[in-house]
Amino acid sequence: MPLQLDRDDLNRRLKMTITTSITALELIAATERQLAEGAWHYGMLVDARAMSVAPAQTEVRLFVSHVGGLVAAHGPRGPIAFVARHSAAIGSVQVYMFLGGKTDSLEVFWDMPEAKEWLDRQMARPL
Repeated sequence: MPLQLDRDDLNRRLKMTITTSITALELIAATERQLAEGAWHYGMLVDARAMSVAPAQTEVRLFVSHVGGLVAAHGPRGPIAFVARHSAAIGSVQVYMFLGGKTDSLEVFWDMPEAKEWLDRQMARPL
């Protein structure tokens, strides 16, 4: 399975692990699950260190469009810390940020400890 989603209610955090290239439909399903399970405002730690092939730009556009509709209906998502090592994964996030409007609630990291620290700080901020 290219995508695994783990939930930590105690810390109000989701961890998404991506092991290969994924499709917009897989990302949409994970996002819909996040919403359905009442975790829309949870922080998300995305571990994409193993992802070396980027989704096509059309896939990213489809995902951005879907998330935009959910944000319009349910308010902003929780913060997202994206950890990647390959330029393809980093580039996909940059396209997502460009198309979806860069916000301070999404950040890209090289190392997991830095990402966790940033996510903890973001989750400690008042809504």
